[in-house]
Amino acid sequence: MNILKDISIIFINYNSKEVLKRSIISIKKFYDEELGIIIFNNSKKEDLNELKDIYKNIKIIVSDKNVGFTKGCNIGVKNANGKYVLLLNPDVIFINDFLKDGVEFLENNRDVSAVGFKILNPDKSIQKESLRNTPTPLNTLLRFLGLDKFIKLSKPYYDENYEKVHEAEILSGACMLIKKEAFLDIGGFDESFFLYGDDIDLCIRLRKNGYKLYYLPIESVIHYKGGSLNKFSLKRVYLSHRAMFLFIKKYYSKNPLFFFILSLGVFIRFLIFVFISLITYIFM
Repeated sequence: MNILKDISIIFINYNSKEVLKRSIISIKKFYDEELGIIIFNNSKKEDLNELKDIYKNIKIIVSDKNVGFTKGCNIGVKNANGKYVLLLNPDVIFINDFLKDGVEFLENNRDVSAVGFKILNPDKSIQKESLRNTPTPLNTLLRFLGLDKFIKLSKPYYDENYEKVHEAEILSGACMLIKKEAFLDIGGFDESFFLYGDDIDLCIRLRKNGYKLYYLPIESVIHYKGGSLNKFSLKRVYLSHRAMFLFIKKYYSKNPLFFFILSLGVFIRFLIFVFISLITYIFM
């Protein structure tokens, strides 16, 4: 039995056809039409049908408007035939055959609902978002202020145990293999996030509902970040900081002091990033 046929890859497209094409070409190098690919297209003016010339096992769902990453993913997963879904950002390149190990681990550990892998930056360094601890008011504040490099906590924002198989708290949504049943059981992504922060919230809710997450130290993909939005885009700055505020509101609003401090930190950080984005736009 080919276990790879039980996997459906979920992509969300928003003006990122060329980036998506590059990713699909890299998939085919390791998996010759074995995996089902579902693309939820948030930019209906962008015709993606030519991607089927590269990889035939593709289903494209076209949205009338941009409904966001989270809602697109939820619809994509509901349309998946596989027992497992691979949540994948379009701006990744496969560098390894890692999915067989992922499925075998999930098959052999029935109490585990999702696995994450070692994700690399373009310079081949490890992307820290591959593995994170649950955000707390303190480690979140230190990260916002850029002090996490200097003040070491017993439980920092990033879990840097990248070379060991172990139970994880937060996996990266850029490349996460998850059981479809578990994803649907908790209601999928919280669609209020639209974009960014969604994977942290998903992992927290999975664990609260008794599902285990594991990290496998296998090199999987290179993640270029920001495939559909320019790195210095004001829209990207707005959406990322909006997600930070929504997360703080959802998990820390019961403590007025922490909520105020963290919200203020997000606002100050937002203003700094807007300034940097404007300067970059003017001089680049």
